Amino acid sequence: MDALVSKIITAVILFIITIILSFIPYFMVLRGSSSIVSARRRNGIIAYLNCLAGGVFMGTLLVYILTEGFEEFEKYKKTAGLETEFPLFNLFVAGGFFLVASVELFVHAKLHHHQPEVYSGCGGGHSTMTSVHGAVGEVVHQYLTFCIDYYCSINR
Repeated sequence: MDALVSKIITAVILFIITIILSFIPYFMVLRGSSSIVSARRRNGIIAYLNCLAGGVFMGTLLVYILTEGFEEFEKYKKTAGLETEFPLFNLFVAGGFFLVASVELFVHAKLHHHQPEVYSGCGGGHSTMTSVHGAVGEVVHQYLTFCIDYYCSINR
């Protein structure tokens, strides 16, 4: 089987699976009862599914997209005659990541009309950023929380 055909088939299958599985939170909220316990449980399950999605995105990015994208960008640099040692590909990847995270943060803050809660400092615990939802926002929030906690632990 040709590589292009297998990529197209894989993309279509992944798209269909993604569409089907993306409705799980919708149906959970739709069928959820009004009790506080079930609401907490439902929110916990949705949070775990959100983290799972973030892990899948990060794994896909690190295992496949970055390696293939880097190789293709190196080919492009040769054909375009770019002679630089600066890691342009990494800059574009990081810029795209933070652009998506910023757009997600902005849209969510505008839709829900509230500001994110902030980190309360070293040793004082922290609250989650209520306006950062979604896989990208959760990954960024968890990474920043880890970095702040690590910084606080080495500077005591």
